Amino acid sequence: MYWRNEFNDCRDDAAGRDARSGFGAGRLDLPPDARSLWQPRPAFGQRFMVFVDTAEPFDRRRPVRRPGHATAVLQYLAEGQKRMAAHGVCPVYLVDYPVAESAHGPDLIGPWLDAGQAHIGAQLHPWSNPPFREEFNEHNSFLRNLSVSLERMKLRMLTGRIDANFGVRPVCFRAGRGGIGPASAMLLNEAGYRIDASVRPYFSQRWAGGPNFFDHPARPYWAGPKGQLLEIPASATIVGRWQHYALPWYRGAARLPLLRRLLARCGLAERVALTPESTDINKALEAVRILYGEGLPLFNLSYQALSLNPGHLPYVRDATDLRHFHRWWGSMFGLLAALGVRPIGQDELLAFIDARDQDLR
Repeated sequence: MYWRNEFNDCRDDAAGRDARSGFGAGRLDLPPDARSLWQPRPAFGQRFMVFVDTAEPFDRRRPVRRPGHATAVLQYLAEGQKRMAAHGVCPVYLVDYPVAESAHGPDLIGPWLDAGQAHIGAQLHPWSNPPFREEFNEHNSFLRNLSVSLERMKLRMLTGRIDANFGVRPVCFRAGRGGIGPASAMLLNEAGYRIDASVRPYFSQRWAGGPNFFDHPARPYWAGPKGQLLEIPASATIVGRWQHYALPWYRGAARLPLLRRLLARCGLAERVALTPESTDINKALEAVRILYGEGLPLFNLSYQALSLNPGHLPYVRDATDLRHFHRWWGSMFGLLAALGVRPIGQDELLAFIDARDQDLR
């Protein structure tokens, strides 16, 4: 299958991927080898982070369109931040370009940054991030389908805007729709990023021109040309009676939603991600126990800031849904605490990594 635009010819098969392998080792769009898996010192234990997708509103149920630069999402962050702080959680707010250029962003998030209660990161949505030189369609909503030069320009503009408006240069990144590509690790390394949180294990959007993460691990791993970019995948696993040998079945059902629903309904196999958006709390807690038992050192939990405003997303339609949303987090934090899985912030994580690197020197 071929996808074409004026910036990029990309073949979606093994030969096409090999043809684009000139970006070197440590690509984010391909599964890592076992040597790249992050192995923290025992003192690290098992920890968790919370990432908040902080983006302008748009309707994810409809074809992607260029939205207005509405940033009303910001006014709903305070309640979410208050609840996170009550549990000792220092979230990373991954802001897109409209939020990054908002005059209200620094006023709201800035005090949390100054107090060490939150961190700022970058989330690149190609459709709302200048420069706009690509054809506007769903295929190009995935960063991976843009030319390397355009991906670089968009990343530089987003990074610079966050730095200028918030006074903090971001070091944590997520591609909108998980759309990282062959050059993304190289470009993130070039721009000074140290953490990526784009990978979504057991998930594929190849049918829409997006990435395929079915064979990516839940465990963090090193990426980038020099192996200095830490990928923290969105925590997810397969639950169900076929958990230990269901991946081939689940991969085969990737484009057959009815089969996936049948596997889940029969309790055989279901992909469960650690997010309150469309994930039942009981299944999420089961996933936590599985990942904990497998020794996952760092859990990546996330939500979309728009979920704090009922009616914007299908996951939280009204006040009742919002109460369920907050209850989900309470149950999740309760189990993590009972297991001894403690929260960790971005700066504390990087300090731990840097201390280890210093020891190795």
